Amino acid sequence: MSPGTDLSLRGLPQPPSSWWQNPRLDKDRRIRVPQPCPRWGFCTRILVTVPGRLSCACHQPRSLRRISVLPTPRGPKIPIQLLLPPWGKHHGCVDIIDLTAAGFDEWVSVENHRSNEAPANSWLPATQLVTPEVMDRRINHTHEAMLAQRHEGRAGHGHDVAAAPGPVARRVTLSATQLGIVARLVVPVVTARALGHDVIFPRLEDLWFQDVLQAPIPVSVAWKPGSAKITDSAVERITDAFIVAGLSKIIARDNLASAVSTSVVMISRCRPDLRQAAIDAATELLIMVDPRPGVTAGPGFHRRSCCLYYQVSGSRMACCGDCVLV
Repeated sequence: MSPGTDLSLRGLPQPPSSWWQNPRLDKDRRIRVPQPCPRWGFCTRILVTVPGRLSCACHQPRSLRRISVLPTPRGPKIPIQLLLPPWGKHHGCVDIIDLTAAGFDEWVSVENHRSNEAPANSWLPATQLVTPEVMDRRINHTHEAMLAQRHEGRAGHGHDVAAAPGPVARRVTLSATQLGIVARLVVPVVTARALGHDVIFPRLEDLWFQDVLQAPIPVSVAWKPGSAKITDSAVERITDAFIVAGLSKIIARDNLASAVSTSVVMISRCRPDLRQAAIDAATELLIMVDPRPGVTAGPGFHRRSCCLYYQVSGSRMACCGDCVLV
């Protein structure tokens, strides 16, 4: 099959023609399907072709075992085996996405729960993340860790920096704490979307967490389908809470943008094959928080302000890779 070939399915009951709308194989060998059809249970987003196989990006069509694809108007019938990976399940209209089984580490993966259920054991509603008590505890823990890095010469981002006496400014601690939390919540969303799941940014009400101070924070998500938006999302409300606590608005917003862009690195580290999909998914979200025209997520991204981490050591060598000072 070549890019641009019109495709039709044979050998199975057909979804309504208005759903398929003449699907075409694009230059990346993907079949794009524009509209959902709950009756048929087919993938509503992207079917990814690999030699001799066809895999469903949202892993819904569990009743299918083998389909045939016939280039039209003429051409031989090409049998394709439909992959049914175990790392995507579908409950009604909400995907339970197992990122661990998809090959991601603990810095990317999250637990899952249904929106009408609470996780068992020691989980807390994420609405507590913006309470003064929980925020202060996490800020104080970050401050202690940064003090140790400063006094022991371990705050160089891989560069050799001298140990330094003295305190770490509160605004530096606020920035690092907020960046750590929003990154923990942003990365799984970018990952899910890079895998082909059209999920929204969870609200605080869609999330549970375990109140441990060591990173990464255990998080459980009730995934919901839809277009991603920042408004009223958990990351926006957490960012606003840190602004109220004294963090500069431009730094707080840039921390959120940095978290979105850096997700490309975290995804690619675990799944190099998803690098371009991660860039595309992250860029789609990045333009919601960074108003600059032409902004792109990934290695070329530079933020508008500094997250202030270099001030822990006092050395410009400790600036982050996407820092405006680099």
